[in-house]
Amino acid sequence: MLINLFPYRSRKKKQQLKKNMVISCLTGLSITVLCLIKTHVLIQDTALADQTIISLKKTKKTLSGEWTKQRCDEQKKISQSTKKTEQNLKHQYCLTKTSPMITESIPKSITLQSLTINDNTLALIGKGSSPKHIHTLTNLLSRIKTIDDVTIHHIHALEDSSQFEFELEAQLQC
Repeated sequence: MLINLFPYRSRKKKQQLKKNMVISCLTGLSITVLCLIKTHVLIQDTALADQTIISLKKTKKTLSGEWTKQRCDEQKKISQSTKKTEQNLKHQYCLTKTSPMITESIPKSITLQSLTINDNTLALIGKGSSPKHIHTLTNLLSRIKTIDDVTIHHIHALEDSSQFEFELEAQLQC
């Protein structure tokens, strides 16, 4: 029969594990809620862009040869602006679809401190219980179709715990 000689350490470790689990769940829940909100906004923006495009197509059909060069140039600018808006909406929609895949790929042994998406670059900073789990995360992220070039910038052991801190970067193909 084993006797626990260090009950305080065991209790403290269990409390830390519960705390980490709650933090991970809250992070995942927050990201999911943000993705749902972003998806809703993108759907509305896409519908508005579609209406604008239909309106522009009708306007283009009714144009006659009496328009001056200036008005034609204005129409081209509006058309180009609409195309840029459509491209931006498609990019945002891609990001919204990719975000849940990223959060689902994070192993339970990994605790994220930050997840940042700038332009087409994804940056992850966090802690893991071993380098193996961090490499597992890297492999799982590499399997997502919209993510390329996953690189580990650094992994180092934290002095005050048995955790490893890491920083990953990847390219998004949206």
